[in-house]
Amino acid sequence: MLKAGQHSQAREICRRLLMEDPSIPEALQILGRCRFDLSQFATAPTRARVGPQSGVSPRAEPALPGSDEALRNLLENLFVHVGFRKLQQLGFHLQRNDFYSPLNDCDFLQQNYDLWHDQPDPPEIDWRVDDQLAAAREIAPFLEELRDIPQSPPADCHAYGWENGFWNNADALVQYGLVRSRKPELYVEIGCGWSSLLLKQALEFNEQEGHPADVTLIEPYPNPRIFPHLPSSWRHHPAILQRVSFSVFDALAAGDVLFYDGSHCSKIASDVNWFFFRVLPRLQPGVIIHLHDIVLPDDYFDPYVFQRGQTWNEQFLLQAFLMHNPAYRILIANRFLWRKKAAELDQLYRGIQPSHGCSFWMQKL
Repeated sequence: MLKAGQHSQAREICRRLLMEDPSIPEALQILGRCRFDLSQFATAPTRARVGPQSGVSPRAEPALPGSDEALRNLLENLFVHVGFRKLQQLGFHLQRNDFYSPLNDCDFLQQNYDLWHDQPDPPEIDWRVDDQLAAAREIAPFLEELRDIPQSPPADCHAYGWENGFWNNADALVQYGLVRSRKPELYVEIGCGWSSLLLKQALEFNEQEGHPADVTLIEPYPNPRIFPHLPSSWRHHPAILQRVSFSVFDALAAGDVLFYDGSHCSKIASDVNWFFFRVLPRLQPGVIIHLHDIVLPDDYFDPYVFQRGQTWNEQFLLQAFLMHNPAYRILIANRFLWRKKAAELDQLYRGIQPSHGCSFWMQKL
């Protein structure tokens, strides 16, 4: 145990050690037990950044408590004295906002709407709008089976309901319709929950018609209210995508479905990178592939950026992937098709659910 007067000294020693090696476990443990006086941090002077052209000396006067400068000092001191790695282990990403950061700079985006709002359709991609509309016509006859689904899910989550906050509108309609129309023999779902409950209903109809299917779920954080109501015959891998055997994906054949709804973030060792760079190349021709939260031809919506603070980038990777790529064809891109053919979709979906969504379906050729 640290004595009252040792916390400051221990902090400084651990900070110096972690600057040389950020993974020293003993230093991290000791630093985690140190007490921090945040009010002192908030009013402590910040060291000036000295560069080749800087003649600035350190500030001597503390900032006023509660001011922007005081908050800046607080964050600077946390960054210096606690360190990026320790803050991250405590559940926070504290990074400086600069030109080279991958995080969205909201002020820059607000000042430069013309760079990302109302942009032309992503070029050099065969959007196949007429074929997408044909796919919507293909699934439309099956959607009447969803007419009696309640708006609110049951309290015990044993069945699907529209107002679940995660999976509804055209996304649910198209998933259900494609499963009923294409009748896959194997369905692999990465990212599970309400879509799994709707899948269960579609596959029950398929089985009654003589078309059973095997299902594999990949979900590291299973919803304890939903998963007990899924069929016990469905295989579940409680792991991240990157730790699931490739044999799961090698088993998919033409007409089977690979449903993916992951983190939406491309970064080192992420599930998004793994999906694009390690999983897709293994798939057999004819496999049907789904990605969620793809809002092309738009950029990510303002609330995602300014209210939720999300820096998703998956759809940029998808856009680049599809450019000049004849190995895949778009089946139905809900947001894109709604932007082009909203009236036709409203007629086909007959008011069962709104015709807009953000699911993206494609097929490997």
